[in-house]
Amino acid sequence: MNKWLRLFTAMMIVLLVAVSFTACTFGGKKLNKSELYYDYILAEDASGYKAIWNKKGGSCGDLGLIVAPLTEFNYLPVNSYEGMFADCLDIESLDLSCFDTTKVSNMSAMFAGCKNLKNLNIASFDTANTEKMSKMFEDCYKLEKIDVSAFNTAKVTTMAKMFAGCKSLNELDVSSFDTAKVRDLKMLFLDCQKIKRLELSKFDTSNAVDVSSMFAGCKSLENIDVSNFNTTSAKDMFGMFGECQNLKSLNLQNFNTANVVNMDYMFENCKSLNSLDLSNFNTSKVKTMRGMFRYCDSLDEIDISGFDMTNVEIVNTMFSGFDKSKIIGFENIDEQDRELALADFYNNSYRRDLVYGNPKHWIDKTFLRGNYYYIINQDETGYYATWDQTVKIPQDKIFKPAPPLKELNGLPVFSYYGMFANNSRIKEVDLTGFASADVVDMRSMFRNCENLTAVNMSELDMSSLRDISGMFAHCENLQIVSFGNSKNCKINNISFLFLGCKNLQKIGMGAFNNSSLVYNTMAFTGVSKDADIDFRLFDIPSRQDILEMEFRHRQHRIR
Repeated sequence: MNKWLRLFTAMMIVLLVAVSFTACTFGGKKLNKSELYYDYILAEDASGYKAIWNKKGGSCGDLGLIVAPLTEFNYLPVNSYEGMFADCLDIESLDLSCFDTTKVSNMSAMFAGCKNLKNLNIASFDTANTEKMSKMFEDCYKLEKIDVSAFNTAKVTTMAKMFAGCKSLNELDVSSFDTAKVRDLKMLFLDCQKIKRLELSKFDTSNAVDVSSMFAGCKSLENIDVSNFNTTSAKDMFGMFGECQNLKSLNLQNFNTANVVNMDYMFENCKSLNSLDLSNFNTSKVKTMRGMFRYCDSLDEIDISGFDMTNVEIVNTMFSGFDKSKIIGFENIDEQDRELALADFYNNSYRRDLVYGNPKHWIDKTFLRGNYYYIINQDETGYYATWDQTVKIPQDKIFKPAPPLKELNGLPVFSYYGMFANNSRIKEVDLTGFASADVVDMRSMFRNCENLTAVNMSELDMSSLRDISGMFAHCENLQIVSFGNSKNCKINNISFLFLGCKNLQKIGMGAFNNSSLVYNTMAFTGVSKDADIDFRLFDIPSRQDILEMEFRHRQHRIR
């Protein structure tokens, strides 16, 4: 009798386990610290672990209902989902209804770059302990609806770029969001081109320091009620409503701008806006108003008679497209700057030396109108150069670009960050003669150049370089790369360098001195083990160790 009872009990246990894991399984195989090649990669974080979907061990296709990560490991919580599914380009559907998110404090970039994701079930997410949601859905191009109506955001401090680039999103309910602790709202809805309505009446913006480009590029937005916004803490309103082309009215009477220093492009190309009352604006601390009202074609007049222009240093293109007779208080602008304020640099000789933007506020290139080869962007210590995407590159020839300026206004052009990123026309590149002696940053320089096959950088001076992370990430057709001959280079970050470069055949990196190398996260993930890689001076035990570089350091996703 006992024998049959034991057999029956064993069968019931098996059945119960099978049933419980049909709907959802947790963690896959229990991991040791050295065993990080299953469904998730666990990376040590400051107070626990970060779980990343393993693109090698797990499929990145139509995942449906998937295995959930462990909730703790080595007695510490798995409290970060930062970048968990980032850049999983093959995912079309995700059902995460089985996830236990009660301990998760960081969801930044969790789905960022999932450009083909169409269906996402996160309705059951418990976000009561979540503090970071920046870039959470960034560049989810095909998502038409995201159900975040039940999100508890009481502890969230940053929502920067949370929905940025969700170009197909036409329905979004954020009416219940508690934003009382949020300090960073920049680019929150950037380029949400199809959203016509947003209910923000409960938004508490009293602690928000950065609201730059918050609604920029919301081209279908017709009305938005921000009359309740408390902007006492706001310092940056760069491009806040820029490119809201269908916006017909704005009530900004409660805006407190006493601490704002940047109003660049704040209303640029709001071409349907027919009235704008800024009589309450305190501009005593504002330093730059570049392009502030540019191409606001429907405004009959604009009154800046109450503007304090004492500290304003830059007014270039402030009123492009305006007749100065429509500008009340135009005399407030220094006489020597009035011509610049009215100028349109789109086809103007000033364009060549004009400084646009700030890397903290990188926005859609429609804001950076120009027809010169490079757009020079200002940073705290100098400038960085990006290729003007409006300049067409011949596809039937080897691309040998002229180098950008070495310096501007007495400061160096020190960074080529994202210079040619996302350019599908480039096939072969020869950078012979390209100035680089003072360049320290080449992050994401060719990222997502999907048709790029070969790059010759063999003569580049790399002596000042520090960061080349993500330089060729997701260049799926890249076959041959030859790096510069610089034994004295001090590169400390090669993370994501060749991530997803599945067709690489030969990499010449023989002259690298890696004595300063600190970060190598997923540098060669996706590269074939048959690739011919020359690492003669790399102080790494074996070729296999190089090819297996995974998450061994805390790293942020490439942007």
